[in-house]
Amino acid sequence: MSNHGNLFQLATIHSINQLENTARIKWDVSRKIDTVDIRDLKPYSIGNVSTRKRKGPDFFADNGDAVGSVKKMKLVPQCSESKNVAEKEMKYFSHDNQSKLCAEGAIKNLLHEIHMSEEDIEGFWNLATSPLNIIATHLNCEIPKGVCNAFQQVNSIQKCCWILRAKFRFTTTKKLKVSYFSSVRKCIDIFRLFQFPLVVAVHSRGAIYDHVIVIWNGNVYDYESKYVYRLTEDVLQQICGENTAFRSISTGYGLFPPSDVRALSPHVLDWGDKSYFEKNSKIRKFFTHK
Repeated sequence: MSNHGNLFQLATIHSINQLENTARIKWDVSRKIDTVDIRDLKPYSIGNVSTRKRKGPDFFADNGDAVGSVKKMKLVPQCSESKNVAEKEMKYFSHDNQSKLCAEGAIKNLLHEIHMSEEDIEGFWNLATSPLNIIATHLNCEIPKGVCNAFQQVNSIQKCCWILRAKFRFTTTKKLKVSYFSSVRKCIDIFRLFQFPLVVAVHSRGAIYDHVIVIWNGNVYDYESKYVYRLTEDVLQQICGENTAFRSISTGYGLFPPSDVRALSPHVLDWGDKSYFEKNSKIRKFFTHK
């Protein structure tokens, strides 16, 4: 589509009014309905793009309420919706994510964003994509209980946090108290209080599993997205893909890099340590005690 900027390149045609030469469309990211001039439409074959069929990480199982997607004609609108601004392209991304590495991929992008070396980034990635026994041998420690449950299912977030702590000397918060994160508006308001990076799992209606992303400095790092987007209601609402709707945050942790890593980002003046660890912290209530 022309005359609408150059971001968010896909929308769905819902109806066409040939008398007025207009079309009703729904933007793929914001899910908002809009009316546009037919002359601005540029048909685009859905077969030319990779559909976002998410495959669940091991630990985030079927929630039983998945729904089928509706096939509709796609178009390429070269459009921009002011609230959902793409900050820049992701360094690492996978549209189809066949290997189910949304947690590992999102954190890999975070490590790039905070200017860790390529050697350290690849070291994290190689470990995070290795079997647990290999990770334990490399780190010379036992596998934490939270990383693998009684059914031998791996919690990808816990696994990544374990690697960050043991190999790269990160500190992590306690787990998010999920009762506070039951709506998009509540989540965004609370996330804005945190100056440290967060890795969270999002539970959505219509999705077969919870999807993991990283949130930091008002940006969303999603391994299945080509772009880093600003954290907005529209983006979070559809973070698990088409035909889904946000329900809640199912788990999450804050991440604190060690001092040598922080030195690589001198523009970051506050990593949020004091706001979390101080005695009368106003944000600790959003985290569990264990």
